[in-house]
Amino acid sequence: MKKVVLLGDGMIDVYHRCEVTRIAPEGPFPVLNELSSDYMLGGSFNVARQLLTFGFEVAPLVVLHDHQTFFKKYRLSSFREAQNYSKSLEFLFDSDIVSIKHRFTSLDKIIARWDIDSVAIPDHYDDLIISAVFEFKPDLIVFSDYNKGSLSDFLIKSVLSYASISNIITLVDPKPRADLGVYRGADVITPNLIEANLLMKSLGYLQNLDCSTILAILRDDLQIKRPVITLGSQGICCLNEFGDFVHSPVLQKDLFDVTGAGDAVISTLCYCLANDISLVDALAYANKAGGAVVGHLGNYCLSLEDIL
Repeated sequence: MKKVVLLGDGMIDVYHRCEVTRIAPEGPFPVLNELSSDYMLGGSFNVARQLLTFGFEVAPLVVLHDHQTFFKKYRLSSFREAQNYSKSLEFLFDSDIVSIKHRFTSLDKIIARWDIDSVAIPDHYDDLIISAVFEFKPDLIVFSDYNKGSLSDFLIKSVLSYASISNIITLVDPKPRADLGVYRGADVITPNLIEANLLMKSLGYLQNLDCSTILAILRDDLQIKRPVITLGSQGICCLNEFGDFVHSPVLQKDLFDVTGAGDAVISTLCYCLANDISLVDALAYANKAGGAVVGHLGNYCLSLEDIL
């Protein structure tokens, strides 16, 4: 069983299923009557759950006041109780460093969202986290970066440096941050087109470049071995091992909720690289994974049958 370290921002997604009873008299907004609520793993927790399902031994970064109580509170204890879940990167803190996203739905459509962001992980935890990564001896390291404060620049650079020396595969799902160059040297990076243009800006290039040019810059300037850009409804693209531009168009799918689509892509690419599947084939599988997820409301957990 291959081992994966999952570094990123853990989240809980709360789906409130409601009916709209009327329009509020004090303003043009709906009055909601909650019918039920569901708790789902989000952010890096969702990626970890997906990798557990794919059969990896997974050590996710989790910083909480009381781990058992927290997941029990949100009826998600089964996540931490999985046989291939490793507690190697669990740390205690005065409060729970987890963001909570409340999504309010009616007739299977999200009509409002309320986010409660967590505080950042204190800097003095970086050395503890880095040591835990070393001791776990992973085969792959995945960064699920939502830029909520779990990953400092120092932590990212240190872990990537260790991975490079140790020949560990690294995959990055980035979000805008002050210096996106911290991911220099990663094996795979999967920005969407907006994030890719922000990367170009941070490197001093013009924005709104075509995808093949952006991919070449990511490869040459940031030394990303396998740069990928996700294009939403337009699919996904990359440069193959010969430097040729490859575009995988999206598979036609009913769109219910884009939540977790990026998580599905990075998880699928991780599975493919761990199993020596070519990047071009991995791209097609990742595209299929994203299409499967957006056809469900909430963070749908893929099976290998969904993508292979």
